[in-house]
Amino acid sequence: SLNLIQLTYRCCGASGYTDWFKERWVLAEHFYDNPKTAEALENTEAGKVLVFSTPFSCCDPYIQRPCIFSNVVNDSLHYNYKHNTDLTIFKVGCGHAIAESLGAVWMFIVRHGFVYAALFESCVLVLFRYLQTSVNMALKFGDPTLTAQG
Repeated sequence: SLNLIQLTYRCCGASGYTDWFKERWVLAEHFYDNPKTAEALENTEAGKVLVFSTPFSCCDPYIQRPCIFSNVVNDSLHYNYKHNTDLTIFKVGCGHAIAESLGAVWMFIVRHGFVYAALFESCVLVLFRYLQTSVNMALKFGDPTLTAQG
């Protein structure tokens, strides 16, 4: 579900991709094969490890290089990469992206609501004008059963 939200709204984390660095979301069992990451296991809590990685759903598909979603801020682990300028994941947080999207939806509803209200009011005004003309003609000729022009 979080992956779908991040892919749909092109966002990562609640307020940005660094939110994933503060949460223990990677299972520790993924590190047992690699002895170089043994120091990461010291950060284990409830079987999960604190790492500087994001889910793959944070990857921006429009970036023209392989996505770096693991060890995002460690430039030395990746070829020709500086996380300050070459980030391959979404920078915008999902809170902002969803609020912006909902704002656009509300603006669409409000705009169309005003247009439909104006059209409805115009139709009502035309019908009342016909009614006024009919009543005036009936009063002028003294016979409400007569037909009137217009």
